[in-house]
Amino acid sequence: MKTAISIPDDVFEEAERLAAELQTSRSQLYSRALQEFVARHAPDRLTEAMNRVVDEVGSEIDEFSQRAAYRVLERVRKGWPLIWPLIWPPMPRKGWLLISGLLPTGPAPR
Repeated sequence: MKTAISIPDDVFEEAERLAAELQTSRSQLYSRALQEFVARHAPDRLTEAMNRVVDEVGSEIDEFSQRAAYRVLERVRKGWPLIWPLIWPPMPRKGWLLISGLLPTGPAPR
């Protein structure tokens, strides 16, 4: 789609320099810039959609969900990963195996 817009001279000159640096057309540069701007403001639409779902479903929390959320928050607070690897036989009490630095050393959670 073609459109005409008015922009300040200094913005136009900067855009011209950037288009040349990126070896792209002015139209492509403006299109990419506008896409990025729109995407940056898209979370507002996502939040609105999630709020509509919560309004329809309700926000009452059952006991299972409440306990699960508490366990996740406790693990995050303690710096533990959210998912523990399945290791058999169990590791010695001394500590956990470090895999790519993702797991903490120290006693395993109970």
